[in-house]
Amino acid sequence: MMKYNLPILTIFMSLLVLVSCKETKNNVVQNKTSALKAGYEIEPVNIQNVKLTDSFWLPIIKRVQEVTIEYAIKKCDEEGRFENFLIAGKQKTGTTRGDMPFDDTDVYKIIEGASNTLISAPNPKLERVLDSMIAIVKIGQEPDGYITTWRTINPAKPPAPWVPVIEGKRWESLQISHELYNPGHLIEVAIVHYEATGKTNFLDIAIKAADMLVRTFGDNPGQVKGVPGHQIVETGLLKLYQITGKEDYLKLAKYYLDNRGNPNNHKLYGEYAQDHMPVIEQKEAVGHAVRAVYMYAGMTDIVALTKDKAYENAVNTIWNNMVNKKMYITGGIGSRHDGEAFGANYELPNLTAYNETCASNW
Repeated sequence: MMKYNLPILTIFMSLLVLVSCKETKNNVVQNKTSALKAGYEIEPVNIQNVKLTDSFWLPIIKRVQEVTIEYAIKKCDEEGRFENFLIAGKQKTGTTRGDMPFDDTDVYKIIEGASNTLISAPNPKLERVLDSMIAIVKIGQEPDGYITTWRTINPAKPPAPWVPVIEGKRWESLQISHELYNPGHLIEVAIVHYEATGKTNFLDIAIKAADMLVRTFGDNPGQVKGVPGHQIVETGLLKLYQITGKEDYLKLAKYYLDNRGNPNNHKLYGEYAQDHMPVIEQKEAVGHAVRAVYMYAGMTDIVALTKDKAYENAVNTIWNNMVNKKMYITGGIGSRHDGEAFGANYELPNLTAYNETCASNW
């Protein structure tokens, strides 16, 4: 039985009154399907068609619902993750809670995990809690679709001292601000929630954010030139393209990838961020392992969706380098604690292996 603490439930239930969480019909959403289906020769089974009924995994899923998710939500509440969205939306007053520019994504990832559990273990109470969390996220989104709470709250005071402030404007410190990382996670999670529940309340938020990015970034007059410091928005946009059929999302994802390593587009971030040369010229898995594999996943999607041969050659070359020279027998990648990064070829220490799971899982 889920036993959410009173302060959390109070916030959630009051927000259900303030912001409607009812399902909406979004006229750009195509027939409900797997976001990973289009473009790939091997079609994954739609997650809604996978239901576990056994005596081993199903109890674990239910325990995740009743204990793990409850605990994660409780920690988000304690650490101010929900409060940041409320402050950004002027439902509360205060300063940014937390120490990292990517703290918003903790909320998104809980929604993702919880959404997936609902497939094999339907739980109306948990689903209502997720609707409440999505309502909180919506409050923190600016009218034009922008969503990164720390910058909305006070652009002159990032939560982390290593995020530079120049004029306090959006996108001015893309290398490290995580302003594209945050909506990237949001878009991916909104698609998972949509596929798991059939609701578009989170997908609507994601589409609004993605449309803002489409208007903002590019080479046309008045647009911002630049690429993410931390990749993931590319894969989010590509999945959203597959759900909606809107080619603007595909084009923007490719714009971000095409301009990596392009000094005429932005001041390069260097090898750590896989921004030292154009992606189609890269032959080795380098730099921050999570950034890297997010990017490689996006490049692979481009190959599947557009049959781009230059991208295909690059991802095959990088793949061969990674699995033959930079991967542990367990499948782990990213051997260096320093920078959570790939090392040199065959630099695979045992006792000090890093192998961060969110890199290895990709």
